[in-house]
Amino acid sequence: MNTPTIDHHAAASRQQIAEERDAILRHKWLQSEQAHEDIGFEKALMHWMIYHHSQWLENRQRAQKDGLQKAPVNVESGSEQRQEGG
Repeated sequence: MNTPTIDHHAAASRQQIAEERDAILRHKWLQSEQAHEDIGFEKALMHWMIYHHSQWLENRQRAQKDGLQKAPVNVESGSEQRQEGG
């Protein structure tokens, strides 16, 4: 009887993609509110990648190193919110 193997690397990658998407959507909302109109996903994505992605990734990696499963990061306000477990 074969038991399925779990590809932890792929699962971690999917988790990171989901967290990045959430951060981009949050950024889109904030930027749209500031502009008083919907700026669209592409514009939000490009702006977030240029101005926030590096810090977001550093914070996420630091949280993983510290043993936290999920670390929502608000790089725009400079604050980091960590949650145990997840």
